[in-house]
Amino acid sequence: MKELIDGTPPQQILRHDIYDLAAFPATFVHRRGVLLGDAAHAMTPDLGQGAGQAIEDAATLTLLLRGANADDLDRILQQFDRLRHSRTHGLWRQSRLTGRVAQAASPLAVRLRDTGLRAAPSPLIAGAMTKLQQWKAPLDQTQAARKSRIKRSGQKGTDIVIESGATPVSVRVRGHGPGVVLVPGGMQTAADLDRLAAFLATTFTTITIDRRGRGASSNLSSLGGMDAEAEDVLNVAKTMNAHHLFGLSSGALIALKAAQIEPNHIDSVALYEPPLATSGYHEAFDWTDDVAQMLEADQKVAALTRMIEVVGDHWAVKLAPRVLLRLVAATALRWGRGADGERLETLLPTFRQDARIVREARAMLPAVPTINARTLLMSGDRAAESLIAALNVLERELPNARRIQLQGVGHLSAANGGNPQRIASTLKAFFKNTSAP
Repeated sequence: MKELIDGTPPQQILRHDIYDLAAFPATFVHRRGVLLGDAAHAMTPDLGQGAGQAIEDAATLTLLLRGANADDLDRILQQFDRLRHSRTHGLWRQSRLTGRVAQAASPLAVRLRDTGLRAAPSPLIAGAMTKLQQWKAPLDQTQAARKSRIKRSGQKGTDIVIESGATPVSVRVRGHGPGVVLVPGGMQTAADLDRLAAFLATTFTTITIDRRGRGASSNLSSLGGMDAEAEDVLNVAKTMNAHHLFGLSSGALIALKAAQIEPNHIDSVALYEPPLATSGYHEAFDWTDDVAQMLEADQKVAALTRMIEVVGDHWAVKLAPRVLLRLVAATALRWGRGADGERLETLLPTFRQDARIVREARAMLPAVPTINARTLLMSGDRAAESLIAALNVLERELPNARRIQLQGVGHLSAANGGNPQRIASTLKAFFKNTSAP
């Protein structure tokens, strides 16, 4: 797709001018043989919508291309297809049907057509034509977020895309009050923290991030490392005027890094069992690199089996033979779905990013004493020894930290399938105290 603009940024060629953009979809279809919108492909003139659809295409592309560069084209064109296909395909079908009826040659068909048109009430026909011509441009979600004009509705909150940084990030927003950014852990999307967000939303505005490469942020061309993800968190926090962070597992490492980068914006950060490799426990985290190497070799069953062995804190997992765990992993990859319906097989490769974050986090230790944000260090009573050791070091080195251990909860208790209400009650007390004047 990049050869379409010969390496020149699209905003320079297209100039955000809808009349210049009108020819773009037709050109793309001709050059690539891909149908993005039926308005540019075999649209008959029977509804008089050909030019109108080209202008709608252009207006949609104008919004999507704001701030874009050549590397963003694949993602933008896929999003364009999702936004436009339903309307243009419906008009294409209706136009062809109208043409068949209008050009009917059979005497019987002509009589039926003319009789039906004479019998139809004028307001009905006028209403149908008005509905046909009505169209609303896609929400400019970046501006909506920046101006805090976000409509929050439904059980899962409102999904928006924040583009204030170099990379657009999808977030799920719900509730009202001081802003709290939730950062999921490995192989999790924003949907995995829906229940935690719901419990917090009675007091706070919760903004749950779909991290790079997963969920609604899955089309990002570059995953980057921990610094890149921490910058994503900070861009979201600044755009949404949020001063509190919560991170789960590898998400906790990202939240801690964000607090280090921008101490003037982050007031408090809650960390749930961050996998920080401390002295004497480096080998305990080598399994993450092992899994990443398996994924690079496309050994997905072996990688997921290894993850279950290490992360599973239920007694049944500890006692199960490896052959049974392999069977469970193979079944999960074939049929398993994430909290928002994503195939587990699609989410699994994102763990390579988490392995990289665990590895890069080791370099953070010397800078930990410089992090002044109020910090809550959280764990369950079933936490692995290596995670307890990490919390011990953080408790000793962070200048403004306190520690809490919750009984009867595990490593993933903040997620939907755990005990998020228990986690939320602790977070409410912590963040509410931080938000007090």
